[in-house]
Amino acid sequence: MHRVHDNNGSRMLRLITEQFLADPRLQIWKEQGTSMNDKCRQLWDQLGALWVCVVLNPDSTRTEKAAWKQQLETWSRQEVCPLENPDAQSADENDEVVDENYTRRTVFFRAVQACDLDWEDYDLKCIIGREGDDQESEYLTWKGEESMINIKKHNSTA
Repeated sequence: MHRVHDNNGSRMLRLITEQFLADPRLQIWKEQGTSMNDKCRQLWDQLGALWVCVVLNPDSTRTEKAAWKQQLETWSRQEVCPLENPDAQSADENDEVVDENYTRRTVFFRAVQACDLDWEDYDLKCIIGREGDDQESEYLTWKGEESMINIKKHNSTA
């Protein structure tokens, strides 16, 4: 879709997301306290990652981002919306006291956060390697197969 400049990708992804959330198995898994199978988990993780890509589109307007953020937050509030970490669900159910400041991290959590980013944000520029040449900056790098993020000091004058 990107190659042919088709702008319907976000609309199609929205329809796919709504169909995923309407899946009756989500409610059954929730009621029975069973976890979804690995294939479904992977699909949900990919769906969340696709939404991050959509909201980080440099051609999207602030209005579009605001609408996507509102929709993602609405989906995240649905009881059947899968959590980002499926192991956290069983821990949450065992806790009797719920922290009021606790944010339920669903598969859309990162996409919601990405809605607040702008391509002119300093941190984002550092991540993609477009930081200022005369400034000292911190940037994130992936290290090895364990995918740990290391923060390194980078001084471009050195």
